[in-house]
Amino acid sequence: MWVKREQAAGLVPLDDGVREEMARRAGEYVGSLAGIDTRSPARTGRSWWRGCTARAR
Repeated sequence: MWVKREQAAGLVPLDDGVREEMARRAGEYVGSLAGIDTRSPARTGRSWWRGCTARAR
């Protein structure tokens, strides 16, 4: 069963402060990804990827 976008917003009630904090964190995370040089040799190993996903949790 798929949930429509209009329905999804109210499925998990969140306080406005929590919603704002999540939006702030998401913005910071996206900003950090935008600054990554994907061609850098330091960024091609799996250990780097594990570090990224661990920080996102």
